[in-house]
Amino acid sequence: MDTIIVDNIPYEMKKLSQWVVRQGKMPLNPKTMYSESVRQYALVNDSSTWSDIDTAIYCCQKYALDGIGFVFASGQPYVGIDLDTCFDPVSKQFSDSAQAIIDMLDSYTEFSPSMYGVHIIVRCRSEITLPFNKMPMKENGIMRYDSNHKRKVPEIEIYNEKRYFTVTGNVVNSHISIEDRSDALDELLARYANCKRKTERTLHSNMEMPRTFQLTPSLSSELSDNELLAKAYASKNGYLFRNLYSGNKSGFKSHSEADQTLCNMLAFWCGGDVFQMDRLFRQSGLYRKKWDELHGEMTYGERTIYNAVSSAHSFYDPNFRRERE
Repeated sequence: MDTIIVDNIPYEMKKLSQWVVRQGKMPLNPKTMYSESVRQYALVNDSSTWSDIDTAIYCCQKYALDGIGFVFASGQPYVGIDLDTCFDPVSKQFSDSAQAIIDMLDSYTEFSPSMYGVHIIVRCRSEITLPFNKMPMKENGIMRYDSNHKRKVPEIEIYNEKRYFTVTGNVVNSHISIEDRSDALDELLARYANCKRKTERTLHSNMEMPRTFQLTPSLSSELSDNELLAKAYASKNGYLFRNLYSGNKSGFKSHSEADQTLCNMLAFWCGGDVFQMDRLFRQSGLYRKKWDELHGEMTYGERTIYNAVSSAHSFYDPNFRRERE
């Protein structure tokens, strides 16, 4: 469980009911943790699955969860900047580029749970449009590896909606208050948006797929995310679905094989809705940064979803199990 220094969390965040709990990377609804039968995943686009901070902290402690998180909601002035693999816990030094960003924004800054990165939260005009969400940063020599023994590279991620940040209250130096940094944020965005690097491609914007995949744009799910998960869990293959969705890869030869199996199941329950499949997979315990890596003309995630939908024989329908034509 993360060490949470509640007193250091800015009051303006604590007074908002935009808090979730988490197990691994999976956000959970604090308000339904009290009952095994109705526990729900927290959805970053559904405020009914969020709670006040007191409820989140209580559930985190009572159920020995990994930590709490704050959801960025549309129409609010808050922007979160995530600098990953930028701090060396041994030398206790930031990379030069990360230190420059921290100094420039000069707002609430805390260490991430891993201690290899930081989260910065600034206040800005609510109408801001982000030109990107994730970009690579300059190599800094910090050696860090993920669970698959793959080296993690420095990255910057910026969000102001439909995303949650873990919150620890483990502040960096004296950066304890959220400040209005509209001008500094504009400068930061311009600096990285002008870099000639490949930006993250996701299924949520300008998805490019082979023509055979584009023949299915009308397919859409008739279930909300929570309804879908509930039905999938209660199905005859519910045990397998639940294990995969929680990130349990036991019984599979590789992480990729587990990814494909979960996507195959999601293809059925999502009715072939590729956008809902992508959204739900990103919230699963199997999600990793490889999902957005470009493999040929597609990202790994796009290819996995394409394989699942193109090979599906049927999709879920509330009234009839229709066969694909």
